[in-house]
Amino acid sequence: MIRPFSIGPPARTRLALLLAASMWVGNATTGVPPLAAQTTAFPDTILYTPDSAPGGAWLLGPPALSLGEGSEAEEFSNVAAVIVLRDGRLVVVDGGSREVRIFDDQGHFLSRFGGKGDGFGEFPSLPWGAWVVADTLTVVDAARRAHIFTVDGTFIRSEAPLVSDRGTRMRRLGPLAPGVTLARYATPPILLKEPESIPYELVAVAGADVRPLLALPGYTLIPEPGGQPRGLVYGPRLDVATRPGGFCTTFPKEYVIECREPDGTPRLRIRRTGVATRKVTDGARETFFQGLARANPGDESYLEQMRRSVDFATDLPVIGRLVLSEQGDIWVGPYVIEDETLGTFNPSPPDPTEWDVYAYDGAWRGRIQLPARFRLMWAGRSAVAGVTRDSRDVEHVVIFPLRNAAPNGPSGS
Repeated sequence: MIRPFSIGPPARTRLALLLAASMWVGNATTGVPPLAAQTTAFPDTILYTPDSAPGGAWLLGPPALSLGEGSEAEEFSNVAAVIVLRDGRLVVVDGGSREVRIFDDQGHFLSRFGGKGDGFGEFPSLPWGAWVVADTLTVVDAARRAHIFTVDGTFIRSEAPLVSDRGTRMRRLGPLAPGVTLARYATPPILLKEPESIPYELVAVAGADVRPLLALPGYTLIPEPGGQPRGLVYGPRLDVATRPGGFCTTFPKEYVIECREPDGTPRLRIRRTGVATRKVTDGARETFFQGLARANPGDESYLEQMRRSVDFATDLPVIGRLVLSEQGDIWVGPYVIEDETLGTFNPSPPDPTEWDVYAYDGAWRGRIQLPARFRLMWAGRSAVAGVTRDSRDVEHVVIFPLRNAAPNGPSGS
């Protein structure tokens, strides 16, 4: 059962966030207008043309911290999240052990919690992502449950998967405010007669209350005779990134970023023109099938069937990933085909990737090249953090300092 609820004005400060969170719960209303009636227009689009230039070229310094070759606590596998806390401590959510590990700002191991199991504070399935809001850590697992801890490791509670009125489990995406989470509907099983574009529906969740926010252009499903429809490999897609105070989304086929307040009110729209599209090559198709083989070892008949039936897009999406910094900077990364392949959790791009960074107000602050085999998981004003894989495919948690990254414009915090 979905119950609509109302919230207060946009939240831009910590006090305002707390006030907004308190208004989400227990302030139910009736007769919420349909999505189209709730949506207002964006302010003027910030347009960048081929003649536009970023504020500067950013560089990465040598790693300030690298973990992965020391004690047993530094043995990582399927890292789901890397977060740098305000006091410099490092949070690593390790999927292989299903543990959360805490290190100090020098990389010294401090503590661990979680682990495999069904007990209080344990993870029954693979951790899938995590975020920190107001000294509270939320870890979401593959079964779409949420597990809540203090950042010191004290277990608070576990929350069951969010189930929509359609009977499908919703996916938690990240925080909007303390106690308020952005989630998306999962696509229910449907039978199609022809390819159909499926909208990407976002909702805000506070306790048992769920409020529809908006529906965006989503992805294409292809009819599958006698079975569940399948997606178009490397087809149009969008990404969503959140932080306390709002969220941003990309568009499936254009270089467009739209940012909204926690209640869905449009705040900022960025558009770049003249961005070249890339074709889906034979090499990209083979990369997909190689991942399929890793995920289904020895099942040759299935692999042969998939080679005959899989449909590929013609062009790759323009944007791959969004990452929002705690200060509100918007990191925009390219589409990497390895993200669409199976057999590797949170794959690292094999080649260097070029990212654009925009300020909270949309100013194009800079452009930076991140190294090959590095997956960005956290961004701050003076450093970035994530996971690298060495030639043996061993995972290392790394923090790189940023150079020529002076603050530019309002931070939104």
